[in-house]
Amino acid sequence: MTEGCSSLKKTEDTFVDDLFDAIESLNETMVDSFYLLKEQNRLLVYPLLDLTVESVENKLVLHIGNRGTHTAFNVEVISVISYDTSKKNVSTFFKKHAPGVSANSESCVGAANYISYRLLPQKKAIRVPLDTPLAASSVHVFVQLADVSGNNYQQSYWFFNDNLERSAVFKLGALYPEIPEVGPRITRPELDSETLSHGGDVDEFVSSEFISIYKASSPGSIMCGTDREIEDRGSWYELKS
Repeated sequence: MTEGCSSLKKTEDTFVDDLFDAIESLNETMVDSFYLLKEQNRLLVYPLLDLTVESVENKLVLHIGNRGTHTAFNVEVISVISYDTSKKNVSTFFKKHAPGVSANSESCVGAANYISYRLLPQKKAIRVPLDTPLAASSVHVFVQLADVSGNNYQQSYWFFNDNLERSAVFKLGALYPEIPEVGPRITRPELDSETLSHGGDVDEFVSSEFISIYKASSPGSIMCGTDREIEDRGSWYELKS
C-alpha cells in the first residue's frame, strides 16, 4: 500500500471513529433529555401531601392534606404513637393491654393506627383522631400513595413535641426520603419481615426508625377499646390557599 493510500485509510478510520463517537454522544444526550422530560412530567402530577400532628385533650390528631394540583390515589397511612417503657405508667399499661409486645432497642413500644383512602383530592384534607391510649409526645407516620400515572411513593415521618404544655402542635423531626421517589408498594407482611417479596430490603424505602417502632407496636384500637373503620376515617375539610 502506497503512502497516499495508507494516509487515506487512516483518515477514513478516524472519520468512522469520530462518527460513532458522535452517534454515541447523541444517544446519551437523547437518553438524558428523555429522562429529564419524564421526571418533569412525573413531578407535575405528584400530589403534594402535607402532614401535621396536634394534641387535643391528650389525644393525638393527624391532619393529612393534599396541597398539590392533582388527586392522590390509594393513600395508605400507618401511624405509630411511641412510648418510653422506662416510664412506669407506660410499662404497666402495655403489660396489661398488649402483653405480647416487646420494646425495641430504644426501649420504646407503640400504638398503631391503620388508615386508608381510595383517593385524596387536591386542596382537600382529613382530620383523623388517633387511638391514643396514653398522652404522648412522639409519633411516627408511614404514608404510601399513587399519582394519576400509577407511580407509587412512600415517605416516613417523625413528629415530636417536647413541651405539650406550651404548644399543642408537633414539630417535624425527620422525613425519609426528603424528596419523594418512585418505589414499590409495600405490604404489612413485608414490613413485618423487613424484606420485599421480589427481593431487596424494606429499609431501602422506609426509615429504619419507623420499622423499629412499628414492629414494637400493637393496634391502638385494641388498647383503647374502640371499633374504628380503616377506610375513609376522619372528617374532611377544605385547605386554604
